[in-house]
Amino acid sequence: MTGTTLNVIGTHATPFTGSFDGDGFVISNVSINVAGDYIGFIRELGTGGSVSDLGLEGVGVNAAAGATYVGGLVGENEGTVSESYTTGTVNGDSEVGGLVGDIYQVMF
Repeated sequence: MTGTTLNVIGTHATPFTGSFDGDGFVISNVSINVAGDYIGFIRELGTGGSVSDLGLEGVGVNAAAGATYVGGLVGENEGTVSESYTTGTVNGDSEVGGLVGDIYQVMF
C-alpha cells in the first residue's frame, strides 16, 4: 500500500491510557510499519484509555513474519474503542483484526 507512514502511539511497555477523540476526522492512505508485536496506529490501548469517533481509510499494515497482536487501529486493547472504523489491509501471524488485533480480558 502506498501512502504516508503513520507514526504510532504507545508501546506494550507503555500503553496509551489517555483519551483520543477523532472528532469525526478520517486519516487516509497511510502505512503502519513497525517491528515486533503489538502493531497498530495505537500499539496498545491500556486500561482506562479510549479512542472514539475516528476513521482510518486505506490503511496498510504489513507485519513481519511471526508478528502477533496486529490491528488497523489498535494492536491490543485493554481500554475502550467506540464509533471508529478502518478500511484497508492488515496482515500478521496471529491475533489479527481489521480494527483491533486482540481484546485483553482479565479472567477472574
